[in-house]
Amino acid sequence: MKYGYVRAYDNSSINSFSFVKSSNNPNLVLTGGGNDYEIKLFRLESPKEDQTEVCKDGPMRVFPKIHSNSINALDCAQAGYVFVSSSNDQIVVVDMVTQKKLYSVSNLPMKKAQDDDESLSLTQSSHARDEVLDCKFLTDDLVASCGVNHHLNMFDLRQSRKAPVFSVNMGDDNLNSLGFNTVSDGQDYTITQVSVGSSNGNLYSIDIRKQQLITDPFEDFGSIVDVYREGSNRSVLTFDNGEVVLFNIENSTTESHFNIGKKLNYKMNAEIIKSYVLRGTDEGTVELNRLNGDVFEKMEIFSQLAPTDSAGRILNIVRYQDELNRVVSTSGNGIIHIWDDIPI
Repeated sequence: MKYGYVRAYDNSSINSFSFVKSSNNPNLVLTGGGNDYEIKLFRLESPKEDQTEVCKDGPMRVFPKIHSNSINALDCAQAGYVFVSSSNDQIVVVDMVTQKKLYSVSNLPMKKAQDDDESLSLTQSSHARDEVLDCKFLTDDLVASCGVNHHLNMFDLRQSRKAPVFSVNMGDDNLNSLGFNTVSDGQDYTITQVSVGSSNGNLYSIDIRKQQLITDPFEDFGSIVDVYREGSNRSVLTFDNGEVVLFNIENSTTESHFNIGKKLNYKMNAEIIKSYVLRGTDEGTVELNRLNGDVFEKMEIFSQLAPTDSAGRILNIVRYQDELNRVVSTSGNGIIHIWDDIPI
């Protein structure tokens, strides 16, 4: 296994991260600053055995500032060099080539009316603006967002009218993270569900085909800080009490879970890779946990070797790239960490 790191920011944490999905070059990534509000494009280099610091020439591009506060979310479209970013209540879509804004909207929710059979009909409302805590492309033309005002909103980028085309109120607390499933028909992938994790401990899932809202409660574990969807029904939920839960949404069953042994002080994520769960820590490490039956076993601990401080020990976002067999993590002191040739 090889390790390398990139000094992405000098005086800022990295609060958001995305692979550039449409590129033929899997090394391209976007980062969003927590303190300087800058979005940067990097081409990550493969670490060399005699050199741990890579990309010393800096980012390929620093985009003009489009936000005036922390970049809470970043995501790239599957086709075209386009990304969506969010900060405060603003959602902005940007062309990476021209660096021009393609779409900009305030995350104003809509009021939902729900009949007895739980189908959703939607009417416009004058709710207060909603700080965005997560934002993702569902398709290349449809962006979903969630946030402080506990609404899931969907925006159609093809429409000139700057308002959600779909919106639903979910609970009574912050919606911290959203994920969606993918179902293959052998040729194309279709999204049938969007799931959102709330600070009230509930996982809310919208069945798009049936237009139904499904609620799965997890009162014993505290707030859901991250939702990762894998395949058609599986999800990994991260809770602020340190619990990591592997959950099947189709039949509302917990397949397995483990606790890291302490409460989270920062928003962190976990991903499932085959029979492993990958997660960051606030101890300067990334952990790989293997599912053995219904029990998780700690298999590997990847340590970051970059010069660090207390903020640098917070590895808040962790991602896996299957095509490169690579783990990438961001940190509280503006460094990107890279581990190649992961032993799985």
